[in-house]
Amino acid sequence: MRDTFIPGTVWILPENASCIPAGCYRLHDVEDEFLIFAVGPDISFGLTKDYYAPILRRASTGRAMRTSPSSFLRRYAKLIQSPPVAPLPLSAITFCAMAPHLQKRLMRLCPEAPASGVSVH
Repeated sequence: MRDTFIPGTVWILPENASCIPAGCYRLHDVEDEFLIFAVGPDISFGLTKDYYAPILRRASTGRAMRTSPSSFLRRYAKLIQSPPVAPLPLSAITFCAMAPHLQKRLMRLCPEAPASGVSVH
């Protein structure tokens, strides 16, 4: 399974992962326990590999329409404001980091968002 996660490949997250919205994303890197994905040049998020790898599906790159930064940001803001349906185990850690200009936009969409630009769920 480890060799299938190659930076540059595109993956489908079929369901929300904590506050990370379901969508189609480019794998940026694999760092120890985390799969790091990019949403355009200004947003990155990580999912714990052991927990989320079984639900990720590799997309055929010719037909994959990646999630746009604006769509990601809008849905991320809604998920931050929604109470979780069920508690997730500690092994289901996610994080999200974004450029300051997007953080300001997120603050307008969701005043409860973390002001630092990085959030861990």
